[in-house]
Amino acid sequence: MSAAARLWRRAPAWRVSLVCAIAATALAAMFPPAIPHRFAAAGARDAPPRYMPQATAVDPVNELASELPPLGPGRSGIIPFAGRQLPLPLGVWQELVLAKSGSSQATQVVLLGRLDGPRLTGLMLVAAPGPLGNAAGAAAGLGPCDTRDSIAHQTVPADMNRDPLSHECWVLVPLDMGAATSPAKTDPVLRRGFGRLQEMGVAAPGHMLGLDYVRSDPTGWMTVLLLLPGEQPAASRRIQGWVRRFAPLLHKGFDGTLVAAELTPAVVHDPE
Repeated sequence: MSAAARLWRRAPAWRVSLVCAIAATALAAMFPPAIPHRFAAAGARDAPPRYMPQATAVDPVNELASELPPLGPGRSGIIPFAGRQLPLPLGVWQELVLAKSGSSQATQVVLLGRLDGPRLTGLMLVAAPGPLGNAAGAAAGLGPCDTRDSIAHQTVPADMNRDPLSHECWVLVPLDMGAATSPAKTDPVLRRGFGRLQEMGVAAPGHMLGLDYVRSDPTGWMTVLLLLPGEQPAASRRIQGWVRRFAPLLHKGFDGTLVAAELTPAVVHDPE
């Protein structure tokens, strides 16, 4: 009888230990255990760094995800937006920020900028529900245009008995872009747009005139904020006359009935 056989017969504790060792080895091979967390974390610190794409910026209040599209040849004339038509003032406009809300009625937002070298000559912030969002009527907060401290304003009459969701108005206001209450400070898309302009070396005027246009009907709503350089009374008078010619283009663009022939120089050439 061999020494191993004699040990197997005379040492029961050894037999139990050997059987347990073989069984544990087999189980470990079939079901490998997870690496303890502290060792996994140490291994992650020692691993070489990998490139991670920058996350899309999200505004925590409005749940607005935004991105910075690459600059291209620019846009001009009439462009499609959220299932409607958007007329642009004369010039070449770049898409600076694109954004979309994560709510049930997803809102599309675009910020367009008109640049003259290192100088900003206009900004246009447009928001509307998507064409497939089944939006009905105005979004919350789209009441009558605020005429406080305005240079000029106009409300388009609507038959509220026949169509209670119809509303259209515009207001022209002077803006101190450095003030805490200015749209440049309070609007997340404008904040990101001004940050991008600063990185591009584009100087923004300290004072601008803001045209705030609002329209809604049972098919949805649209808001347009157009910022143009200007502060002096003479500049505001010129822009007042121009706004009264340009606002009807926004009206027809909302309805989708705008044609290129209507974008005559007298209508789209804003006083810079």
